[in-house]
Amino acid sequence: QGFSQKFGVNYNSTFSPVVRGSTLRFQIADAVVRGMKLVQLDFKSAFLQSPIDGEVYLRPPRGVPVPKGWVLKLEKGMYGLKQASKLWYTLLNSTLLDLGFRQSVADPCLYIFEDSEFRCTITTWVDDCVVAHDSDERWATIRDLLSQKFPLSAVSSLNWLLGMDVRQRDGWVELNQGKHIDDLLHAFGMFHCATSGVTTPIVHGTELGKSGCPANDDEREKCADAGGCDSYEEFVSRYKQLIGGLLYIAMWTRPDISTAISILARIQICPGMVHWKSARRVLKYLKATRTKCLRFCGYASRFRELVGFVDADYAESDRDTSKSRTGYVYFQSGAPCLWRSSLQPVVAQSSCEAEYVAANAAARDAEWVRLITDDLGTALYQQELYMDKRDERGILLFEDNQGTIALAKNFMVSGRSKHIRVRFHYVRQQIRDAVIRLSYINTKLNVADLFTKILKPATFMFHRDKLVQDPI
Repeated sequence: QGFSQKFGVNYNSTFSPVVRGSTLRFQIADAVVRGMKLVQLDFKSAFLQSPIDGEVYLRPPRGVPVPKGWVLKLEKGMYGLKQASKLWYTLLNSTLLDLGFRQSVADPCLYIFEDSEFRCTITTWVDDCVVAHDSDERWATIRDLLSQKFPLSAVSSLNWLLGMDVRQRDGWVELNQGKHIDDLLHAFGMFHCATSGVTTPIVHGTELGKSGCPANDDEREKCADAGGCDSYEEFVSRYKQLIGGLLYIAMWTRPDISTAISILARIQICPGMVHWKSARRVLKYLKATRTKCLRFCGYASRFRELVGFVDADYAESDRDTSKSRTGYVYFQSGAPCLWRSSLQPVVAQSSCEAEYVAANAAARDAEWVRLITDDLGTALYQQELYMDKRDERGILLFEDNQGTIALAKNFMVSGRSKHIRVRFHYVRQQIRDAVIRLSYINTKLNVADLFTKILKPATFMFHRDKLVQDPI
């Protein structure tokens, strides 16, 4: 009965990290460009392997012969303990470090082993691991050492992970969540819905602010009827379930629905008919494009090297607050590895300021991207592989506002910029430190435009096809 544990008595800490989705994608991008093999590793009864970190007692289960008045003292962790995942992570971490792996400074769930003849990276999600290696013989040695300490339930080529279908071929890897989409369609009774004419997640021009929230009991009752619910409270819960399911897909393999879900997720206290219909349309769009995938390609002709795009939508994304929306994406090995669509924390007073705030947000993540690619050695490896002799340093970040680029590259103060808060000038330091290189791109070619607003079908599909691909 883990719920009866008391903090400071039976446990002190419960936190255990899991790998970030962007870290996993960068690992796959690195493995593809190096020609490494991807393997999945699963530990059997993981929580039962780690030693306990304090004194925990439990009553003996029925059928266990224990003298009257006696209790059992736990020597190992078990499922149900508050600190079980923490104990397992601590044990796995120490084991990998003892085997010669080093822990990434950018993500505690990324481990790298490399010498002159062998390279291996491991990412961990509780007891599920993704392994990339370039030598079957050396990997077999590490696998045997792990199996001596932990029972392994599966060691095979990576084909399924966290609800994602993984397809591997020589030179490329595809990630797809078609089964998860099917499960969501079944859960909401939409598996056989028509998708004719659904080419975008949300219809361009749809107003999804608070004005669409129900204003009286009659409107709330209509919402409940539309959702097949007995009450409006049940309808709200069902709406949240739909948004949660869509958000999981947007986080892992479908950046093309990120903006739609970011907007819909802002209205979860009192969603109205327009929000419900729009959320269902997103699901219809996913059904129509369920085979779309992220494709990492070692010989990609586009976005082969690390490159980013950033954009902002000035004051139109959220008319309730007049805040602008930031959108950016970083590509590696032909596929997006990190993306974001979110409202800005302040109200920008010009399009230049909105773009500048967005560039600052992209620059913050660029620092993390630099750390993760430095740990993986991806940038240096690609520079050697493609014999890139350019003198420019830093991640190339494309921006479509000339004023923002000038403001970031030149330390100047004007009447239009003197009010910008100091924290948003971080982008200038990132340029000076050669972490990023801001470069101009035409607005029509800026793929980050998809992350800032609801686009018209033609523009949306033009940018979408750069993010997700049809399977080979």
